[in-house]
Amino acid sequence: MTKREIVERIAQGEDSRTQFKRGPVGVAKLAAELAAFSNASGGTVIFGVGDNGKVIGLRATDKKLLDSEISNAANDNVRPSVYPQTEYHTVRGKQILCVTVAEGVSKPYADKSGNYWMKSGPDKRRITSREELQRILQKSHLLYADEVPVCGTSAKDIDLYHFGEFLERNYGISAEDVLEPGKVDIPQMLRNLGFADGQQLTLAGLLLFGKNPQRHAPMNVVKCVSYVGNDMAGSRYRDSEDFRGTIRDMYKSTMQFILRNLRHEQAGQGFNSIGVPEIPEEALQELVANMFLHRDYFMSSPWRVMVFDDRVELISPGSLPNHLTVEMIKSGVSVARNPLIFTFATKEIPYRGLGSCIKRVMEIAPKVEFVSDGETNYFTARIFRQKAATFGAGPVKRGAGPVKGPVKFGAGPVKRGAGPVKGRVNPVDAPVNCIVKGKYDSAVYLLEIIRANPGINKSALSRLSGINIRTVKRRIEETLCDKIEFRGAPKNGGYYLKEQ
Repeated sequence: MTKREIVERIAQGEDSRTQFKRGPVGVAKLAAELAAFSNASGGTVIFGVGDNGKVIGLRATDKKLLDSEISNAANDNVRPSVYPQTEYHTVRGKQILCVTVAEGVSKPYADKSGNYWMKSGPDKRRITSREELQRILQKSHLLYADEVPVCGTSAKDIDLYHFGEFLERNYGISAEDVLEPGKVDIPQMLRNLGFADGQQLTLAGLLLFGKNPQRHAPMNVVKCVSYVGNDMAGSRYRDSEDFRGTIRDMYKSTMQFILRNLRHEQAGQGFNSIGVPEIPEEALQELVANMFLHRDYFMSSPWRVMVFDDRVELISPGSLPNHLTVEMIKSGVSVARNPLIFTFATKEIPYRGLGSCIKRVMEIAPKVEFVSDGETNYFTARIFRQKAATFGAGPVKRGAGPVKGPVKFGAGPVKRGAGPVKGRVNPVDAPVNCIVKGKYDSAVYLLEIIRANPGINKSALSRLSGINIRTVKRRIEETLCDKIEFRGAPKNGGYYLKEQ
């Protein structure tokens, strides 16, 4: 470090990489400082400078004592040992000592008493959270969240239909054999693939093939809201729904949610086509897949997807790991934070795993931003929508049927259904955090599709509404059972409105 750099750092004051000390502080306190810097991004302790940035200087006795403290702290009081660099400099006629420690390569670091420390701005704090310690282990490649066993799970929590289809498609094992008791050793197969550790499923196994993953991992849900306006603090929304299930289920549902809340243009297609979304679908596929593959699963926090009038934001728990910066990922650098999920999810969702996701998104949709916030520990992908005046000239089309006249759905985009929807399906004046019956009033939306298409079955309802078939079944059973009835044979019948 040059003298000029030292003077500049002193002028800037203390921060997460610079700490001032007037003189010797004792071996224990110095060890805590060195451990905190090693667990963070490294930093420098400058002795001979007061907290206010005033250069005080060191006496000869201070220098001798500091040499002893630094040696004892680094070698005997930090575990594992650290190797700081020391430099004496003369600033404003007074001698100071700079002790620089690099970011540790063997995290986590503790003091002699077993306490782990982390920098928090210019100060340090003791690490008491299990999740934070797990994240440090993850950065050191000593522990991966998707390999951790999930308490209370077993092979019985696996969806054998889904798992059997996966094995047949990728390993040539008959799905029928998987379903037949005793024909395939399911627990052993799960252990071989890393989806189980002993008798319990790993997080990867649960999220990829679990019957009900959120029963054991309740925070792994996608919370989606389509706002009126451009402010997430707003109190009105057009569409709101939470998505659960496996990664494959949540990926499909999230894509459907975003697409149904975007404008669509005919773009040279036939009059009855659903049109082309204002944001390229391929770009959205890449960003949504990236959201599931690269989040920090040690954080107890959901994914958030927010559609505004001018942009779409996808927010994932976990800032960029292991020295990655936004500029690095833009150039194609990638780190697999969740190696099991990263490896096998590419066989479940449209994702190649070549590290070119962000570069491809930027080529397809130039108006995109990425923010990695180390303070809040979240990563945000922000992709901007086209202005309505520059995107087509008419109202949004819905599904297979032509739309007659302008359609108003609150103040913005509408879903794609099967036919014209009369009246306002979902008022936008409901508060964002209230529980609307049927979530986003999707039950009312399904009812309108049935009204326009008497005899429609569940599969067609799911396709036309953009709502996954599990949710369709749930809405019919829980909310619409007193308004509709099933007529005809199980294979060929469909739903009709009950006669009032």
